[in-house]
Amino acid sequence: LTGMIQEHIDKGEPIVVELQSLDDDSANDSPIVQNIKKLLNAEIRPVVALDGGDILFNKFENNILYIHMRGACAGCPSSTATLKEGIEVRMKEVFPEIHEVVAI
Repeated sequence: LTGMIQEHIDKGEPIVVELQSLDDDSANDSPIVQNIKKLLNAEIRPVVALDGGDILFNKFENNILYIHMRGACAGCPSSTATLKEGIEVRMKEVFPEIHEVVAI
């Protein structure tokens, strides 16, 4: 493994590659999706980041908000509680049309 890493570095290949965010398609988003993303980015993601996690918008369909939980959130035993008791409650407060938040 160390040899593979060294070979990668010796070739001058990037060590960290930024991935295109799943929520970059803002120009084509409906007004509610734009506002959902704003709330996620302004309120929810910073709080989750304090514990080493991240949450990305996937889609809003049939009144269900689908998100990706990443970093420390992925596989964390507390992530279900965070999702249902924190994220879902806040999203429903602001957007009554959201019936459920689901992590995929």
